[in-house]
Amino acid sequence: AYNEGLLWLAKTHIKRQNYFSAEFLLNKLDKTTNLNKKVKRELPGTFASLYIKQKKYPEAIYYLKEAIKKARQKDLKARYAFIIGQLHEKNNDYAGALDFYKMAKKKSRNEKMILMANMAMVTNSMLAGIDNKAETIKTLEKLLKEDKYADQKHVIYYAMAKIELADANLEGAIPYFQESLNNNTSDDKLRSDVYYIIATALFEKEKYYEAKLYYDSTKTVMNKIDKRYFEVETRAKNLVDIAKNIEIINHQDTLLYLSELTGDAQKKELLEYAKRRETGKTPAKEKKATGININATKP
Repeated sequence: AYNEGLLWLAKTHIKRQNYFSAEFLLNKLDKTTNLNKKVKRELPGTFASLYIKQKKYPEAIYYLKEAIKKARQKDLKARYAFIIGQLHEKNNDYAGALDFYKMAKKKSRNEKMILMANMAMVTNSMLAGIDNKAETIKTLEKLLKEDKYADQKHVIYYAMAKIELADANLEGAIPYFQESLNNNTSDDKLRSDVYYIIATALFEKEKYYEAKLYYDSTKTVMNKIDKRYFEVETRAKNLVDIAKNIEIINHQDTLLYLSELTGDAQKKELLEYAKRRETGKTPAKEKKATGININATKP
């Protein structure tokens, strides 16, 4: 019971970011003889958690491999393997990541984990140069047709969008992001990720008006404890004046365009413009200019 208490205390220190204290306790347990089986099994995974929090990925990978050896449940082994895959992917070691995603798929009996491993495998196959983008998208499209993944379509479409982004193709990613949002009924985390990615991409392209809309949308669904929330809130506030000025310019440009029309054509365009202003929809000319057609919250 004493050693279990030390392990629990180490986990608490990790959550509170008291990493020195956590490592001291874990090392103490690691040197202790006659540890009970439960503590022995959980110790490597706890070490890995500590090092992941500190972004010491090589050390984390070492202990995750040890955790796989000691875990009894196949699904837990699969989870550890999947995390190793993610860490390799963070280091741009896509071939290494692929091996552990394959392991995660093989060991897991959980359909969601198998899907996540499948998507990670096809993505890393492309990034490692084994498959091309067209083949990767085609494989994911096949997953969309499987009945067992009917409630995970938003995740698959998101993966397809990320593949387009990896190819620096924001315009190609947008339709997949839209489908991800359309099929997402409960996953606010993924929804906030979609809005955040688009907002940041637009911000980097200096499309500040559109970026402001997406940062606003991100704020409505992003958890306030998310590390990105402060950045989102700050940019949304800082872009208010820029967005207003751009909207005024767009409004004036539209009025100038309407003034050049005559007769029925002018009446028709005036009615359509009035409806757009009332409903808050993006003007057609703005969509054409930005290439973006996805639901975002208007100010």
